[in-house]
Amino acid sequence: MDELRVLTEEELCPVLAVLTGLPERTPFDAFPDIVARLGWTLQGPRRGVTNLPVSLRLFSAIDLDNPDGSTDLVKVHFRVTDTLRDAGWFGKKQIEQATPTMVETISGCLGFPPTRPKRVQPGSTWDLPNGKMVVLDQGDDVIVVQVFSKRLADVERSEIRWGIDPAHDLDDRPS
Repeated sequence: MDELRVLTEEELCPVLAVLTGLPERTPFDAFPDIVARLGWTLQGPRRGVTNLPVSLRLFSAIDLDNPDGSTDLVKVHFRVTDTLRDAGWFGKKQIEQATPTMVETISGCLGFPPTRPKRVQPGSTWDLPNGKMVVLDQGDDVIVVQVFSKRLADVERSEIRWGIDPAHDLDDRPS
């Protein structure tokens, strides 16, 4: 099996600078311009391909409606390592071994180490001074970075304070 490709600071920092530097409320209508600024290509209203040098260059975005009928961009996630196919245990170990390197890379881009572990799956979280959040998500076959708007990051932080377990957040609701 070939060596797992992991993004460098030079490759990742410009992307994080754009995404973490967006206004607190970014209209979803601005998303095509943001994608173009990154040099990425839309393949649908919320997804597309990056120009990052990894094997599966996918990205996607999430938007939330506002009471006034407008829609805000609240999350963008994209792959920062190669995606391993049918790698099994060995591939999972490669991803686990690459995670500290990606944590160091993201920390170098943001200027500080993670503020806490990721809430559910293996990974790390950086709570930014502007209220936004960057999350490294260690999967079994890929490492993904997610950039949350302040609005979505505030929801995540509130759920943590309230002790909501995302794996069981709907269990107590009547069916």
